[in-house]
Amino acid sequence: MTFDVEIRDSEEAKRTMQRVRDNLARLEGTRSVALRDLVTAAFLKAHTRFRSLEEMAREGGFLAPGETLTAEQFESFPGDTWDAWIAKATPFPDWRSLLDVAAAEYVKRWLFDGVS
Repeated sequence: MTFDVEIRDSEEAKRTMQRVRDNLARLEGTRSVALRDLVTAAFLKAHTRFRSLEEMAREGGFLAPGETLTAEQFESFPGDTWDAWIAKATPFPDWRSLLDVAAAEYVKRWLFDGVS
């Protein structure tokens, strides 16, 4: 099987590739990323039935109705119980798997930032 590819504007292609290279250079190294920047509303909408991490935690019984999710609360969730909830309420087998996909999508957003 073969595919024909036509590049109409090689200068535009070069600019696009340079932008991707620049973005890749910005991503290089180790960085801390806030959970809200990884597990975004868009990510949750695309992969789960939840609109927010807070809603997911509340429905799983990890937060009381009306309670706001804080970093301290989130860190106190029992890992095994949280993993079991993630497996039950999402298509992911555990929290780590969900985070891995969220991180891959985060990198993809960075890599192709400014590329149309």
